Amino acid sequence: AIVADQHFCPTPRALQNLRTANINTTNAWMVGNTVVDAVRLCRARVEPPRDLPEKRDFRLYVTVHRRENHDRLQSAILPAIARVVADNQNLDAVVSVHPNPAVRAAVQQTLSGVERVHLRLPLDYGASLAMVRDATLVVTDSGGLQEEAAALGTPVVVLRQLTERQEAIEHGHAIMPGTGAVQIAHTLHSLLQDPVTRAAMSRPSAAFGDGYAAQRIAARIVDSLVARAQKGVA
Repeated sequence: AIVADQHFCPTPRALQNLRTANINTTNAWMVGNTVVDAVRLCRARVEPPRDLPEKRDFRLYVTVHRRENHDRLQSAILPAIARVVADNQNLDAVVSVHPNPAVRAAVQQTLSGVERVHLRLPLDYGASLAMVRDATLVVTDSGGLQEEAAALGTPVVVLRQLTERQEAIEHGHAIMPGTGAVQIAHTLHSLLQDPVTRAAMSRPSAAFGDGYAAQRIAARIVDSLVARAQKGVA
């Protein structure tokens, strides 16, 4: 059942999705994503973990947790990360290890002790945002990181077969290589060796908003309450 009487859409695609679903969009507005507000407010003052080794020329920030990837962790995703790091002496990888026991076990078995791969407990928001900001590439199956990376201008390799954040692909911030080990490793190698493509993917954009969604939402809610009060229904 649809219970919302106002819809605050993060992107034009989201607004169109409402129309496609035959939802009345009279009270629907494209306002941007509030996660970009958080990026705007925090980006200059967040810091990565203090005990990380000094960054090499290139750094991957890796997160993987989605259930759809559990069967591919040890067969494809994690070996691809290990191979790319081994083949690039000027590269390291920081891996945020999800607490899910299956994910944690796979990461420990495949990446523990691998040179220049740094395993970390899940990072808080500030540290994670700093990692996204400072990384050469973000390698992830997280939807939220795709949005934050677009706002910060960090290229993303999406470890999924489909993504609901199509805007990141359409605006050139993200690429989906497929989930096979060869495909993932080839994509990472190619991006690391191609500064022109990385630069094109590294331009911050408003694909998910300009950082002022909350103000628009608040203004619309106030307008709605005022209108209701004037009608005597507040």
